[in-house]
Amino acid sequence: MAGRTPALAAITIIVIIVLAGAYYLAGRGGQPGAQQGGGAPVGNQTTTTTTTTQTTTTPQSTTTSLTAWKPDGVVERGEYEYNASFMDGDLIVYWRVENGTLYMALVGKTTGWVAIGFEPTTVMKDADMIFGWVYDSNGTVVVLDLNSTGTTGPHPPDTKLGGTNDILAYGGKQANGVTVIEFSRPLNTGDVYDRNLEGRGSVSVIVALGPSDSLTAKHYDTDRGVLQPLG
Repeated sequence: MAGRTPALAAITIIVIIVLAGAYYLAGRGGQPGAQQGGGAPVGNQTTTTTTTTQTTTTPQSTTTSLTAWKPDGVVERGEYEYNASFMDGDLIVYWRVENGTLYMALVGKTTGWVAIGFEPTTVMKDADMIFGWVYDSNGTVVVLDLNSTGTTGPHPPDTKLGGTNDILAYGGKQANGVTVIEFSRPLNTGDVYDRNLEGRGSVSVIVALGPSDSLTAKHYDTDRGVLQPLG
């Protein structure tokens, strides 16, 4: 019996080691290095989202039932079918098209002039332009049919270039620092100094605000975009 004691002790030690190893593996999911929870990472995950904000001049339909157009300097509900905002809302363009005629309103946060130019080529060059303002002193409304002959002007009246004044009707008002100019013109005037807007679908435009009631006063804010549908 005495000779078997060392052997039994050795066997006992081996059994203990094997049992300990099995217990260890069982606690780790049966495989060395395995992670509990199906391998899901421990701790919080951070997701970074990048948001890109785009300024758009895509117009919104304002009504499905149009009322009579009146060039009185007041944009009434139902008077225009579409509108587009420029300069973070400092200038809003309203329009409708009926029977080959464009009816438009420019509503600008200024006590000076408001303007729109159709289809410029380079910067302002070749733009078919409409300028308008309301004199502070007596409320007289001025609306001009112009053409930009250079990239930064000048933009003389079409009549001075040998063309024609093709504004059919106009009106306006100024109150509380806001100028409203309304006008109508044919989509296709036949004047070489005007853009033919008929059948275009979309038209690129430039818009601007001026500080005073003068055609020579330089603009203090400008923007550009596309009016669609138009023509």
